[in-house]
Amino acid sequence: MRLIETALTVLVLALFCTNPIFAQNGAPTDSLGGLTFYTDEYLDTVNIKKKFVINDYSMIGFEYGVSMINGRFTPNYDRTMTFTPVYTGVTFTHYQKMYGRHPYFGYELGIFYSKQGYCFTEKSGYTIYNANKAVYDIVEVPAWAVIHFDAPHVKFMVNLGPYGGYRLSIHRSNTYAPELAVSYRDNFAPEDRRFDYGLSGGVGAGLVFAPIELHVNLRTRFSMSEFFTPDSYMDPVKQTWFYAYPWDFMLSAGIRFHLTKRTGRGTSVLKAEAKRRIEEKKSVENQ
Repeated sequence: MRLIETALTVLVLALFCTNPIFAQNGAPTDSLGGLTFYTDEYLDTVNIKKKFVINDYSMIGFEYGVSMINGRFTPNYDRTMTFTPVYTGVTFTHYQKMYGRHPYFGYELGIFYSKQGYCFTEKSGYTIYNANKAVYDIVEVPAWAVIHFDAPHVKFMVNLGPYGGYRLSIHRSNTYAPELAVSYRDNFAPEDRRFDYGLSGGVGAGLVFAPIELHVNLRTRFSMSEFFTPDSYMDPVKQTWFYAYPWDFMLSAGIRFHLTKRTGRGTSVLKAEAKRRIEEKKSVENQ
């Protein structure tokens, strides 16, 4: 393939250099050998049809949304999801063609503040430190691989990747017996784990009005770091240790600002294209 590309390049250069309209050191000339110049006004009248081509480009974005937080427990106990109106963050996105040809790929980095936690139902009868509910404040840093599909004013995205996080604080409560004294209500217990990590990702859609984009994203966060060390609590009936991991869902809306041009060519590129087409037409006429 490389040999073929080299041969084609040599052939094009040979034709270019021997064309009579490029006589004086590559400067365009007319049929009499005189130099030919085109004004910007004339080049603006040449009709160049624009094509929709996605460039390699970058964005910075801001998001806000809500979370539905829950946990995965083994052994399983009856739980309910907890709604929290907190999911906010800043992102940096870069789209890059794969092999210089396929404009569907990119990556996205971010920093988010959100919630994690769990809530046992009254039916389960289970509590930890007399609390059936615990909510954690967490900061996370995801690194997503992105696949995107673009139209002139609409786009769709899929992203997936690892994240790392840190649990900043905790609040425990008993929602069906608030009179009970809750231990470690606003403090981490010795067996609680602070560092978090796992996989996150989701799908999204956007409206594009360059140089801004409006995005809606639905994501999930699958933690691989337990709420607490597995040998901390034992099921009183099954006599087995508890394993408990966060598993959350987030819905957000946000705005992205283009840092570089998303699509199309600049004025100078279009004028160069117009000039090239004029020269090609003159070359054909002079043959």
